[in-house]
Amino acid sequence: MEENTLRGKRALFWMKVCLVLGILTAILCGAMYLGYGEIFQMENPTPDSFQGGFGFLALVLFILLFGFVGSIAVSVEALFWLLWTYRAVKNLRVLTTTQFSPVVAVLLGVVPYIAVLHFFVFRDLVAKQQGELVRRGIGFTLVPQNLVNGWALLCLVGIVAALTSESVAFLTFGAICGFASYIAYMKAFAIYIEGEHRLFEAYKDEEFRKKVDQVLREREIEKTAAAEL
Repeated sequence: MEENTLRGKRALFWMKVCLVLGILTAILCGAMYLGYGEIFQMENPTPDSFQGGFGFLALVLFILLFGFVGSIAVSVEALFWLLWTYRAVKNLRVLTTTQFSPVVAVLLGVVPYIAVLHFFVFRDLVAKQQGELVRRGIGFTLVPQNLVNGWALLCLVGIVAALTSESVAFLTFGAICGFASYIAYMKAFAIYIEGEHRLFEAYKDEEFRKKVDQVLREREIEKTAAAEL
């Protein structure tokens, strides 16, 4: 096994950054729609249509800025998260079996719109990790199954809304579901990496005791061999 807590904490930090940037961008888009929505509905807008053009331009520039910074934040978050996912599955496979290999787990999380399939990977990780913690008698905080299920359901609603609806109201509802899904996953993820750290520390202690026992056995064998001589 290899320590994976730092990757998890870095991924969680960048998730928070992405969430804040996403909410700010959504608010700016909403402000643009409320202030200048009629312009986008015109077939042939004229310069006179942009009354108070400075405000419109400022909104556009801020949206582009947040979009650019957000794309960088998402890339960094995805990198740490995928590295964490690979190591999380690989670590558990040292102790038990998992439904998905590290490579398959990463692939299920990297493809747009089907990344919700990570639900099955994460659910398996939670179940197997908690089983190992219970088997070793290690205290831990339970990852609520309702939280994991709610994350997946809200994520699906957000995806369906984004792909199938042109209604502003429904798209807004989908965006809210998407943000709520992200928050639910972050909470479940934070609980999981805490348990992951405790399990790793227990594993290190077990391996240390095994090495000590091995050294003691070897010394006992050497003493017995010397006594027979």
